[in-house]
Amino acid sequence: MSVQLVGQWLQDYGVEEFSGACAFTYRDSIEFGLEVSTDESHLVLHSVVGRVAEEEQAEILHRLLRMNHLGVETQGATFSLDESGENIVLWISLPIDRLDPEEFERVVGAFLDLSDRLAGEL
Repeated sequence: MSVQLVGQWLQDYGVEEFSGACAFTYRDSIEFGLEVSTDESHLVLHSVVGRVAEEEQAEILHRLLRMNHLGVETQGATFSLDESGENIVLWISLPIDRLDPEEFERVVGAFLDLSDRLAGEL
């Protein structure tokens, strides 16, 4: 049911078909994804906010850990690296039952703004 609910909310943004996951490019630079968890209880938002060169990995990982601390600088979202270890991913998981269309719009907008700001800082 939650996949259908999120799909209905996404129709306002031009997404006609939603089967549980979709991806966009935000402001021509942020790779943004939106997924419903397999148990349909959570909405997961994620975006690639930077890349890590191998020679900078230790330094950037230390910086990301500091920024993650208590979620203060990330507004509750979390940094991670993707499977390749080259892409810095910002993500957050939210219970779908706490969202309505207005809250969905607010949360996605705030996450995209945060992604854009953090991408500029990394």
